[in-house]
Amino acid sequence: MDEFQGLFLHLTEYRVILFQKCAFAIVPVQILRHLKDHHPRTTDETQQSIIEICRNLNNVAQSADDVQYPNSGEAPIAGFPVYSNGMRCTAKESGVQCTYTCRGKTPRTIQRHCKEQHGWKNRQKRGGNARQKLVHSTNKMWQEGQDCQRFFEFGKWKKYFAVKVQPPQQERSVLDAEEREKRADAVIDKHLADIEAYRREQCIGGEGSRYTPMPWLDFTGWHRHLGDLKLDVLRYLRPAADEKSTEEEVLENVSGEDAEADAEDGGLADACRATRALIRTALLKCQDAGSEDGVGKAALEHINRREVGSKDREKPFYAKHTAQSIEKYSGRWTKMLRYIWRTADRENRPKYRLNDRQRRSLAELKKLARRERERGAGARRVSTGREKEWREGMQVAALTFWIAMFDHELRDSEYESGIISGLAVLALHTQGGGWMSPMYTPVCAAMMTVL
Repeated sequence: MDEFQGLFLHLTEYRVILFQKCAFAIVPVQILRHLKDHHPRTTDETQQSIIEICRNLNNVAQSADDVQYPNSGEAPIAGFPVYSNGMRCTAKESGVQCTYTCRGKTPRTIQRHCKEQHGWKNRQKRGGNARQKLVHSTNKMWQEGQDCQRFFEFGKWKKYFAVKVQPPQQERSVLDAEEREKRADAVIDKHLADIEAYRREQCIGGEGSRYTPMPWLDFTGWHRHLGDLKLDVLRYLRPAADEKSTEEEVLENVSGEDAEADAEDGGLADACRATRALIRTALLKCQDAGSEDGVGKAALEHINRREVGSKDREKPFYAKHTAQSIEKYSGRWTKMLRYIWRTADRENRPKYRLNDRQRRSLAELKKLARRERERGAGARRVSTGREKEWREGMQVAALTFWIAMFDHELRDSEYESGIISGLAVLALHTQGGGWMSPMYTPVCAAMMTVL
């Protein structure tokens, strides 16, 4: 008897014998075969003892029709798995609800039952998307997603019955106000710690920081060039007040001198727009091989050549960039323009040096941008031709300025160049002033592609 109780459970109300280890009921005449095939470690003596006990049990169904099934919608029976993908017939015959339930990937089985037992007819016409129609019948008389169980796995005895799974009750909070506040503070502290950890992963600190790859930082010398001015120079990268920037420019922990910034930014927005237009025109011209004023054939053949000997044979001067890429590239250049524009006349700034030609070209760019600004927006709209002439002049002035910036003789330090100093500033992470690690490559790519 002990062997039987350890393996089986007799459910008298349903007239079935549950094999607890396998989680399904056993057909009485198949108990011995099941033990021999699936549980060979049980001894012959134990098997014979179990068979003898089963023969003497009352209220055991000897045929499939003798099994008693629970009413539809009752709670699941412990020991049997619950399936949530059942389909239950909703038809009624003489006021009696049909209890037929089945499972399947498609509703073919339930459709066949409804046709044969209830005369159901599919109103959908032939043709169209057959798979969609198979899943979504317009006049279906069954419910999908029904929770269900079954007693037996043997084919002739297999029958599903619908059950109702009660959702778990929500735990009632018995915490007082102080405990809830502590838990909320703990969640907030963890969230802030996660943010700080993410920022540290994205940034390279200065000397002495555990996150610093010293060989790279020592090689570039960024920290020595900018020193303690890291947070100060970040505010010089922000867009001008009247500049429409399409890129995300969020500079945290940066205190700006708003009144002074507005004064020194006069014409900066127009200069940035001129730089963007200049870059866009240059890149589009590189793509325009067929126009009369396009780049020459010889130059295009050189630009579009592939890198000989490389594994992927990429084009080193790929020019067919999308509008989005051009906008991103020009955004890097306008940041450098803002930096040089706002710091060129300051004493407390990184120690780059502008030669006479660079100072003259920057002064001419500022003069042209501010002169049109002083005329006012209304006067600018008076003459469309004059406005077009002014915009073309701004692009020429911007081109002259950038050519002058790159024409710089390096002496004791490469950071005497405003361009190289600007590249160091662009390496700063906008959130906290750390050094960008994995995100600096696109900065170099943008500068080199346009150059």
